[in-house]
Amino acid sequence: MISDFIYSNDITDSSLYFYDEDFLFYYVCKKLNENGPSSIYEIKKWITERAKISNINNSRFNHFISKLKPSGDGYYLFEKEISCLELTKQFESNLFFMCWDKKDDLYKSLCSFIGQRQFNISRALPYLLAIHKIEYNYDDEFYSSCYFNALQNYNSNYLKIDSSVSNIADCYQNFTLDFIFADKFLSDIFFANGINTVKDLSELSVESLMVIFSVNLDENIKLLSQLSTNFSFTYKKKVMDLYNSLDDRQKEILDLRNGFVDGKKYVLEEIGAKLNLTRERVRQIETRATEKLCKDSKYLIITFAGLYFSIIKSGQKYITKNRIDEYVNDSLISNILLFVLSYSEGIIKYDTDLEIMYNSNVTSINEIVEEIVDAYGEIIIQDDFNCLDEFEKKIVKQKYRAVVDDTVYLLRGIPERKLMVTIIEDLFPHGYHISDEKSFEEAKNEYVRRYKVWNDNIDSRIVATYLERDNFCQCDKGTYISRSLGVKIPSSLLDRIINYITINQPSVFYESIYTHFKTELMPLGVNNYYYLKGIIDPNLPDEFHTKRNYIQTGTVKISSSESIIQFMQSFNTYFTLDDLKNRFEGVKDYTLYNMLYYELDNGLVWVSSKKFIYLNKSGIGDAEKTKLNEFIHDLYKSLNTKVLSSRKIYSRLAFTNRELLNKLNIVNDQFSLFSLIRALYKDEFYYNRPIIAIDEESCNSQDILIRDYASKLEKFNLNIIKNYISRLQLRGLYSYLDFMEDMSDEFVQINMDTMVKKELLCFDEVKRKEFIDLFDLIFAKFEYVDTRTFNGYAMLPNLEYKWNKYLLAGVIRTFFSNQFEIQNTDNMYNQADFIIKKII
Repeated sequence: MISDFIYSNDITDSSLYFYDEDFLFYYVCKKLNENGPSSIYEIKKWITERAKISNINNSRFNHFISKLKPSGDGYYLFEKEISCLELTKQFESNLFFMCWDKKDDLYKSLCSFIGQRQFNISRALPYLLAIHKIEYNYDDEFYSSCYFNALQNYNSNYLKIDSSVSNIADCYQNFTLDFIFADKFLSDIFFANGINTVKDLSELSVESLMVIFSVNLDENIKLLSQLSTNFSFTYKKKVMDLYNSLDDRQKEILDLRNGFVDGKKYVLEEIGAKLNLTRERVRQIETRATEKLCKDSKYLIITFAGLYFSIIKSGQKYITKNRIDEYVNDSLISNILLFVLSYSEGIIKYDTDLEIMYNSNVTSINEIVEEIVDAYGEIIIQDDFNCLDEFEKKIVKQKYRAVVDDTVYLLRGIPERKLMVTIIEDLFPHGYHISDEKSFEEAKNEYVRRYKVWNDNIDSRIVATYLERDNFCQCDKGTYISRSLGVKIPSSLLDRIINYITINQPSVFYESIYTHFKTELMPLGVNNYYYLKGIIDPNLPDEFHTKRNYIQTGTVKISSSESIIQFMQSFNTYFTLDDLKNRFEGVKDYTLYNMLYYELDNGLVWVSSKKFIYLNKSGIGDAEKTKLNEFIHDLYKSLNTKVLSSRKIYSRLAFTNRELLNKLNIVNDQFSLFSLIRALYKDEFYYNRPIIAIDEESCNSQDILIRDYASKLEKFNLNIIKNYISRLQLRGLYSYLDFMEDMSDEFVQINMDTMVKKELLCFDEVKRKEFIDLFDLIFAKFEYVDTRTFNGYAMLPNLEYKWNKYLLAGVIRTFFSNQFEIQNTDNMYNQADFIIKKII
C-alpha cells in the first residue's frame, strides 16, 4: 500500500511498489544494516532517491520512523529486523537458483506446504515468490521486501488474516474466489492448490494464507474483510462512501454527464457553459473522478457479486437495469453503482449500451445478443416486434434496421433482398424458374401476406438478380435452388473433379466435367451441368476462376473459346470433330462448329464436315497455289460466267489437270476443294457454298435464295421451284440444269426435272459397290458412256426409282463426283444427254 507520507502528485513511476511503505521500510532497514546508525536527514534522502520523489510529508513520516530504534547518533535497527535481514539474504541467494527451476516443480513444492496447519513460513514463502518472479519478473529488491516484511510483520499479519477469515459471513461460503480476487496470480495459486470457494479458503491455515497473500497482503486482507457482513446490509453505504470520496465539483460533473439524479445527460460543452469552465477542463475533471472511482471499485467486487446473485433467477443469463433499480430502490445509488460496475475489472459486468448486468464467466454480450438474434432470425415483422420486452426491443433497434416502410426489421448487414429470397426458399424448395410469371405472382402474394406491404420496385427480373447474388445456384437452365436445399457433393467426388480440371487446364467446360462424371452425378440428382456448376463452384480452390460456362486455371488466363482454338492449332496435320469432342467432353457440337467457322479466316480448311486441317500444315506449295488460281480464272473465261460451283471446278480439274489435283493433297472432293479455295483466296472471290463468284452481287443473287429454299425440302421439281419464284416475285433461274448440278451435294436427280434428298434414295454401301464394280467393267472396254446409246440399266442395282439417264447422271454427280466426270450434250435440262468419263 502506498505510504501516506508520499504526496500523490509525486507518483510518476509505473512500478508502484517503490512507494509502498513496507518496501520502503525494508529498503531503509537494509541501508541502516549496511551503514550503521544514521540521521533522519540521511533516511529521508534514501527514501526520496529510491522512490524518486521530491518531498516527504513530515508529520506522517514520524509514524514510519517510530518503527526504528533511536540513538544519540540517529536511528538503528532492533534485533528482530537484523535477524530478518539475515534470513532475507539467504532468501535472495536461494531465489536466484529457484528461478531456474520449472514452474510446475515450484508449484508442487508450494502445494506440499499449503494446507498444513503449522509450517515454517520462511521455507514455504520462497516458492511462491519464485513463481511470481518467473511470471512477472519484478525487480529482485521487490521480492526481498516481500520476504522481509512477511517475517518482520509475522504476528500482526497473523492476527489480521485470522480476524478476517474468522469474520467471514456464512452467506459467502459458496462464492467462488474469482468473485472476490481479480488478481490472476492469486487465481492461479488457488487453482493449483484446489482452493475454489470461500469455504475452501477459510479451511486453510493462517500461515498458508500469509504465504499466498504475501505479494500484496494489505490489499488482499482488505478484499477479504468485505466478507465480514452480508453485503445487503452495507452495499448502499459502501457505494455512497465511494461516491463521497470525490469532491463536490467532481460529483457535480459526473452527475451531469451521467444523469445520476434525474437521468438527464449533458455534453461537455453544456456542462462547461453551466459551470463556467472550458470543455477541456470539464473533461479533465470527469476523467480524474472516473479514474478514482474505478481504482477503488475493486473493493466493491463482492458487492457486485452479491447483488447479482441476489437478483438473478435460475436459467437467466442477465439482469436488466429495471430489475436492478427495483431491487436497490434508490435511483442515485443504483446509477452510481452501475456506473462504477461498468468500469470494473471483476467477473460481474455491466453493459451501458444494453443496460444489463451479467456474469462474464457464464456468458458475454455477444452471446446474449446472438441468442436473441438466433431466436428471432434475420427478419422480424412488426407484429412480433410489438410482443418483445423493452430489453429485446433495444437489441432489435441496435442490431436490426427498419425496412419496407418501417414494417419489417432486418438484421444489419443483411440486404433487403433477403425478404423475397426467404419466401423463394420456403415456396420453391425444388427450384424457382426466373421466367415463370405464375411463380413470381405466387411469391408476390406470399410477400404481401407476411409483411403486410409490397415493394413496387420488385419485379420478376429483379428477383432473378436477387437469386444470382444470394446463396442460390442454378439447378437447371433458368431455375434456381437454395444451396441449403441443394445437393451436397461428396468430398471424394469433388476431389476427383478438381483433379480432372487440373489435368485438362487451362480452361475446362462445365459440360465436359458433367459428361465425364455423369454416371456418378445422376444418382445424386444432378442431371445437368448448370446444377453441377452451382454445387462445385463454392468448393473449388482459390486459384480456379469460374466463368459462365467454364473454369480457368493457371497464371495465364485464356477463355473457353481460346482454349478450343489453341487445341485445334496444336495439331500438325488433320484433326476431326471427334478429336474435339473427346478433348472437350459434353460440349455441344454447335459450340465446336462455331469455333471451326471462326477459324475459317485463319486458314482452316474443312476437308469434310468432320475433318479439318490448317492451310499452313497442308503441305501445298506456292506453285500449286498459283496454278490453281490461274486454273479457276481460265475456267471463268472459258465458260463466260461470273459464278462457278466448286463441283464444276473439281470435275474440270479432275478431268483436265489430274497432276495439279494430286498435288492439292488435302482435296478429295468438291467440298474440300471449296474450303481450300476459300482459305487460299479469301479476299479474291466471294463465297456461298458451293458457289464461288467473282463479284458480291453474283454470290448473293436470287439463285442463292432459291437454292436455300430447295435445300429445306425433301423433294422438288421445276414446277415447285417456279411457284416459289412467282410467290416471291423473283426473276427466273439462270439455268435449271446448272441449278440441279449445284444441288447435287444433298439431292439426287431422278428424272428430267426432279430431285430427292439423297438419304431417301436408300443407296447404301452395298449398292454403291455393285454400281462401281459394274462401271469398272464397262470402262475396262469403253472410253466413255453416252446416255444416248447406253442400254445397261437392267444391270444396275435395284432402287426405289426406275433407272433412266437422269437417275444415272444424278447418282454419279451425288455419290461418285470424285471418280467420274459428266459432260452435258446441251445446256437445256430437257434436251441434254450425258457423256460419262472416268477420272484417271
